[in-house]
Amino acid sequence: MRFFYQNVGCAAGYNPFPTGTLLTPELATFDGFVFNESYSLSRGYKEFTKGAQDMGFKLYKSTFTYGQNEVLIGLKSDIKVEKVIELGDIGATATSFGKAKSNEIVPQNYLCLKLDDLILIGTRTPSYGFKGKATDEKDFRKTIQKLVFIIFVQRKQHLTLLM
Repeated sequence: MRFFYQNVGCAAGYNPFPTGTLLTPELATFDGFVFNESYSLSRGYKEFTKGAQDMGFKLYKSTFTYGQNEVLIGLKSDIKVEKVIELGDIGATATSFGKAKSNEIVPQNYLCLKLDDLILIGTRTPSYGFKGKATDEKDFRKTIQKLVFIIFVQRKQHLTLLM
């Protein structure tokens, strides 16, 4: 499988979704895409998602919270998603990711899909702000590393990590 990955830089709505540079015939040659720092209220987002669906992609989006970035994954319609793996499914809690605003920040920056033969993780280290930033970002990365370990070693799954 071939995936296209990009940080689309919407900056929680401060920047438009880069529809013109992403919605190209080349995108249709991939089996899927993972975009982090997406934001569903950004200008151009609806145009992109409609165009991607017209190209045959089924879309999956992380939890929405106003003012927080999101992860957007598109997969060709013939690719079966067995399960969306929630943070709780891997034993992660809000405190797994550091203390600063974790309940508000983390779910939007994580999306994990179990496909037939692999697990696809789309994630981005959240912006925790200045207070406690270094510690919280380190906690987030450690938790994602634990997730990778759980999937790869304990479940013996093939893994594609796009971060």
